[in-house]
Amino acid sequence: MGRGPRYGRRRRGANWGSRYDVDQSNVPHYRQDRHATTSLSEMARSNNWQLLQTMPAYDDGSALDLSGGPFAPGRYTPIPPIVQGQAGYWVFWAATVRAMTRGAQMRPYALTFMQLSGLVPYVHVYPESWRASITSVTPEVHLESGLFNDRFATFSDDPQSVYALLNPRAMQMLIDSPPIDEIWTAGQFVCISRVDPHHGEALGAHLTLLTAIAGGIPTSLFER
Repeated sequence: MGRGPRYGRRRRGANWGSRYDVDQSNVPHYRQDRHATTSLSEMARSNNWQLLQTMPAYDDGSALDLSGGPFAPGRYTPIPPIVQGQAGYWVFWAATVRAMTRGAQMRPYALTFMQLSGLVPYVHVYPESWRASITSVTPEVHLESGLFNDRFATFSDDPQSVYALLNPRAMQMLIDSPPIDEIWTAGQFVCISRVDPHHGEALGAHLTLLTAIAGGIPTSLFER
């Protein structure tokens, strides 16, 4: 899988970056309309991102597997168009998908996923308030932030991967945001989803968080 297209140039009147962005060489610059109703297609056109009709595939042509988090294997279907773009140094994809919920109902989900520099172990993060309706087959991991642990439940067989993915900046961003996103890793990707169709405001929030996570991962995580 190659790198995506360049993100769009700056334009007047656009919202840029976030108060969490520090390294300006890696700020996820993009043009974002201030209205939550902005569609993915409109946002893609504003930023010269690609619109795809099918999900990306692995280099050998096999279908991309993003199972994990809220998506059981083979139980989710993307709804075109699918946005492919670049934020900071990283290629990302975004789409609305239909998936079977834990309550056995088909619902739309806003899905955004970003390609990392290598494979990472499975990590799953969701709001603590969801614990009564979600089960996990991996052990729970408690982070150094008591406030984060109060707000979010985190699971993985590899605690060191959790500490690498959820750096202090990413944890603070999640603490400061409404607890409506579910985060997980899938091979070479870190994924975020929320219930309901995708739109520009959700994509902006997802890209800011994903670049914070990707930018804080030490290279040693990919070498293990």
